[in-house]
Parts: sequence; structure tokens; C-alpha cells
Amino acid sequence: MSRLNEIDSNILQTGLEINFNSPEYSYLDGEFGQNPNDYVEALIHDEEENFLESGIVDKDDYTINPIGVKLKTGTILRKYGYDRGRYVVKYNFFRKLAGSYENLLVNENQESYIGDINVDDQTGKITGTDNQELFIKENKYLIHEISPSRTELRITTQNIRDRQYISDFFNLQRGKKIISSTLGDEFVRNPVFFTGADAEEKIDSTTIELPIPTTTNMVGGFIYLNDVYNTKVVESGKTSADLIEEFYDEQANYDYGGS
Repeated sequence: MSRLNEIDSNILQTGLEINFNSPEYSYLDGEFGQNPNDYVEALIHDEEENFLESGIVDKDDYTINPIGVKLKTGTILRKYGYDRGRYVVKYNFFRKLAGSYENLLVNENQESYIGDINVDDQTGKITGTDNQELFIKENKYLIHEISPSRTELRITTQNIRDRQYISDFFNLQRGKKIISSTLGDEFVRNPVFFTGADAEEKIDSTTIELPIPTTTNMVGGFIYLNDVYNTKVVESGKTSADLIEEFYDEQANYDYGGS
């Protein structure tokens, strides 16, 4: 069952194949199931299609093959306590771009918290390892205004101080997204490494190892290395090792007043 109307369905069913590895379509970030942000939502209804409840399908309860997605509907229903009866189950296939179905924990300053927690069995109070009280917030954005035509809406953030939460919201409006190797509010810098089998290969290497997960939508993008500059450009038959040795010799002579 699809919620697409006939016109939209005809537009999509062109019979053309998309090469997700092509830079032209890299913004799609791969087929469904290849992206860690993909998930399936199940909407459970009774026989008259009255909505009962919804939930997220465990990854073990569906498989993806070249034909499509195969879901274990019986297993999914039993996990939600529906052992008997007839039900109508509808599925949504989503990819998280900003926000998610998970909740966030924040302290009294609205700063997000990640770590071990303790829950008081009597009061339900949640505390962190430093005994600070924590509060549950949905990892969602708020609808601020809906246009009269009902075709546009304006969203805003909650009062949550979390770098990822704010960054995802900011990137929603950008055609080009910036992914940084700095993590957390303290801007902890994670280095980029040039890779190679030995020291000499690393000097000449054009291959780098990133400290962040790489995704298909990065294809065709650019990598900027901050604080990188050329001291000089030399065209020579000498090896990179020879040039570096000469550079250090020059620096040593300069530092000690040599000529």
C-alpha cells in the first residue's frame, strides 16, 4: 500500500535506474538500508483501520533484497502484544536528517547528557554520575507556524544545548553541509592522517584517513585542512625525503646564525 497519489506515482515509476555511487546522486546518501540513519516505522490498526499504536521495527525483523523490503509482520505484532486477531499494519520508511524518535537527557541548564544514569524506583527521578538531576526531552523540533496554503511550515528548536541537535537544524536549510572533525562543545580536535605502508609512502600519499564516519553523500565534496600552508614550491628530481632534509638543514643554519 502506498500513500502516493496516481500522479506522483507515475512520476516516480520511470523505470530508470539510479547509480547511488555517482557524484550526481551522492546527495541521496545511498539506497534505503545502506545508511545507518534509516529505520522502519510500523503503524498498527484494527480491521476497520482505526489507529491503535505505532513503533519502530527492530532491524532483525526486516531484510532488504534487490526486489524490496521483506518484513516479519507476525513477529512485529507479537512484540507489541498482539498475539491474536486481525490487524492492518502500515509501514513508513524513514531516514533521519534532523531529530529522531529517541529522547534526549538534559540537565537543569538544558545541556545534553550522555553517560550512565540512575533512576529512583519511587520518584522516577533521573540523575547522572555526578548526581545532577536529568530531564527527558524529545529529540524533535517545534512547528512555529504553518502557511495558509498548508504547504509550508516554519520550525524552531527547543531550548536544548546540544551541538548535534543545533547543527542538524542548521543543516536542514543548507544545500551544502559542513561536517567537522571537531567534536563536542569543547571543540576537541581529531587529527586527519595521511596513510601509507611506510614513512616514505606517507610523505607522497594522496590518501587520508578521516576521524569521522564517511557517507556516500560526501562523494564530490571537498576536504579542507585548517592551518595548512606551503613554505615553498620546488620542482626538482629530488625525493620528498631529500627536500625535507634540506629544509631542516636550512632551518638549523638560520636558527644558529649560519650561512
